[in-house]
Parts: sequence; structure tokens; C-alpha cells
Amino acid sequence: MKKKRWKKIVTWLVVICVLAAGGGAGYWYYNKDNTAAAAPSFQEARVTQGTITQSVTGSGSVAVSESDDAIIAEDGTVEKVSVQEGDVVKKGQVLATFEGEDVSLALNKAKLTLQQQQMSLQQAQDKWKSLKISGASDSDLEAAEMSIKSAQLNIEQTELEIQDNEDKAKAPDPLVAPIDGTITEVDIKAGDSVQARLTAFKLVNYDKLEVSISADELDITKLKVGQTANVSIEALSGQKITGTVSDISKDGTASNGVSTFPVTVTLNDIDNVLPGMSADVSIIIQQKENALIVPVDAVETVGGKYFVRVPNSGATGSSGGSGTNNKSNDAANGNGAAAGGAAGGAAKASGAGAGGAAAGAANGNGAGAGGAAGGAANGNGAGAGGFTRGSGNRSGAAGGNGQFPGRGGRTTGNASRGQGMGMMNAANGDFKMQEITVGITTDSQVEVTSGLTAGQTVLIPIIVSSGSSTTTAIKGIGAGGFGGGNFGGGGFVGGGFGGGGGGNFRRAGG
Repeated sequence: MKKKRWKKIVTWLVVICVLAAGGGAGYWYYNKDNTAAAAPSFQEARVTQGTITQSVTGSGSVAVSESDDAIIAEDGTVEKVSVQEGDVVKKGQVLATFEGEDVSLALNKAKLTLQQQQMSLQQAQDKWKSLKISGASDSDLEAAEMSIKSAQLNIEQTELEIQDNEDKAKAPDPLVAPIDGTITEVDIKAGDSVQARLTAFKLVNYDKLEVSISADELDITKLKVGQTANVSIEALSGQKITGTVSDISKDGTASNGVSTFPVTVTLNDIDNVLPGMSADVSIIIQQKENALIVPVDAVETVGGKYFVRVPNSGATGSSGGSGTNNKSNDAANGNGAAAGGAAGGAAKASGAGAGGAAAGAANGNGAGAGGAAGGAANGNGAGAGGFTRGSGNRSGAAGGNGQFPGRGGRTTGNASRGQGMGMMNAANGDFKMQEITVGITTDSQVEVTSGLTAGQTVLIPIIVSSGSSTTTAIKGIGAGGFGGGNFGGGGFVGGGFGGGGGGNFRRAGG
């Protein structure tokens, strides 16, 4: 007898432990899902009107775009250097002059030689005339003629020598600046004997500065010479600097499978800008003013078309009051559901939140509208869409209306299997997918050319936390939840499966 009684006690202890564990697990599961349900899945953004700019960006250092050397053209002696390092000069300005070569001795000697040769020519001519008159032989006449020609050649040679010496005596042309600029180096001084092709001065034009950036192969075809660029220099914060694309290289450099091309931007504003400063360049590809703009994260592409999520004005629960965004609706002893992110409260029982908020109805029927889930005490509850949970003692009911079909969750006891339509929406409100056409697109913004108006609200998916894991906001249809015990089953985010009603669970011995 004692043995049977002992077995009975052990049996009851086991049952109590199982019930306690089940209740604790259920409480944790219920609170976990309620916490997840409270986390919003979308954030709101407004359609704004303003200027949108598509650009190619890059970084580089400021450098001079024009420099040149002043090179000596011929041998000579430096007579005078007219500039010094740091001087600013104009193109064609004289930098240095040169002395002529001292050839006076050679020149005088050549002139005396010329006089002697001219006298010799005169004597040869007189001799030929005399021979001609006297009837000299042909051979004598030919010899006289040869003497005349020789004298003439000697004269010509001496005249060339004199001309050369006179040229040497002349000073070479002055050396002038090849460009506008600043003298940065002087390599000659007065009295120096210099040779042709020697670099005498270096010049830099600090009024012409540029920045060279690298554009990758995906962007290079969008760039053209003459496009406008905005330049930001870290050392000159707040100073607005513009530039113009002046050169696009056709020779790319490959690195890690991607080719880049040098692009040169000439600066239009150079006040306080110095070579070597770091610069960020943004080359404007497209720009439009008074454009309708939405965040790029709000736009999705489906089948080559573009869509945004636009909140519905609100959905209404069956046989009860309807909630409004960020407001609350209370229903006591009647039917009620919160819609579009509203919160509803009820006396005597608690229900499931519609659109991420809590809603309930006591002693009546309540349904979550637009993909939200509803719960009821002592009556029928339905859930569909977001992270929601209902409670009830009896049977599950059909899910709320939506765009995508879903099945109700499983129930135990006397609960029935329900079917309904689940919304592809977030826990904090329902929406519709609005088709749009787009224009300029940047990394953060999209121009909307049709489908929206300024001031409209669009929804952007955000990351929501569920327990220890992190998930992305709803993008499609997912799985429904399961009801059990006194907890109605909730629908899970990402899907159109409605949650099922609670099972008819009773405590042992009760």
C-alpha cells in the first residue's frame, strides 16, 4: 500500500515539474516574441525636393600644371642676369644678356688679307690684257686667266671669314622667359662662359594648379574633358574651390583585377592653395535641381521595375474600433483591433498587437487587420503577419486580410485549423508597394520622376533584433507560428502565415 502511495507521489511530482518547466518555457517564449514584436521593422522617410548630384570622386595632391626651363641657344659669355630666384616674370621677359666674342685681331687680319688679294686680282687682270694686245699664245692667255680666277676665289674666302668674325663679335640674343611663372632656380651668373643647350633658369607657373585622381573602369566612360568638379582641401576647410576636367588618360593601370585611369582636374580658384596639399575631388556627372528625392535604401527593383513601400492610411479590425498610427484604441467587453501600428487595450483579457502594438478584446471576437494578429480571451482570435501572439482558451480563427495568402498556425485541443491572407508588412504598420520611375541615382539618393509627390512617406527596412539573433526587415513571405497551451500562436516576420489560436490546455488534476 505504501509502495503504491509512494509511486503516486512520485508521479505527481514528475507532473508538477513538467508543468513548471513548460510554464516557464512558455512564459519566456511569450515574452521573447512580444519583445521582438515591439521592435519596429521599418523607419519612415519623407520624399524631399532638392538638388541631386551624381559624381565621380577621388583623392590626390595639388600639383603645378605648367613649368618650363629657359635654355641657352648658343655659346657665349654671360653679360648680365636680370632676375633672381623667386621673381615672378611674364612670358618673353628678358632673363639674361650675353657678350659678343672678342675677335678683333682675327677680324683685322682678315681685312688686311682681303686688301692684298684684291691687289693681286687687279694685277692678274692687267697682265691678261697686256698678253691679249701683244698677240701672245693661247697657252699664255689661259695661264693669265687661271691667275685671275684664283685671286677671285681667295677674295671670296676671305670675305666669308670676315663675316664669321663679325658675327662672333655680335652679342647673342638675350635669354627670355618661355612661360609666365616664378623663377625657382638660377644656374648662371655674369661672366660665365656658357654653351648651347645649357639650362639657365627653371620656371613654375603657380597660377595654374591641378589635382590628379584615379577613376576606375566603371566610371571612366562617364567622364569628359570640360566637366565641372568640386574640390575640397583639408588645409583650407570651408573654402569653396571648383575645377575643370582637363585631361583623361587612355592608359589604365590594373590592380587586383580592376583598372584605374588618371584624370586631371585644373583648379579654377587658387587663393591660398599650394602644391602638395591633399585634395578630395568630386566630378559632377549629372545634376538636377528641384528633383523629388528618396533614400536609396527605400527603393527595390523587381523585374526591372522600381518600387517603394508606401504606408496605407490604416486598416480596420472586424467588429470593433480601429486604431490610428501612434494612437491607442481601447475596447472593453467587445470587439476591437488595432490597425496600422496602433495600440489597443481591452478589459478582462489581452489580445495580440496589430502592426507591432498590443490590441485585445474581452469576451468577444477580435482580428488583427492588415497583417496584424489579434487575440481574444474566452473567444476566437486570429493572427497574421508580424511578430504577434494571441491568447485564448478555445479555438483558432482565420487570419486577417492581406495581399499574400497564408495558413493559420496549428493548435491543440479543440482548436481548428484556420486559413487567411497575410500582409507582407512590418510589425509597426501595413503598406503597399508603389511603382515609381527613377532618374539620377547616387550612393545614397534616388531621383523619382513619377509615382510619388513631395512630402509623401516611404518606409525603409531596418534591422530588428529577435532574442539573441539579428534579422533583416520583411522582404517576402515567411512561416507562421504555432499555438499551444494558453498562448495563441503568433505569425513570424517575413511571411504571410497567420498565427493559430491557443490550445485548450488544462492543468493536471484540475
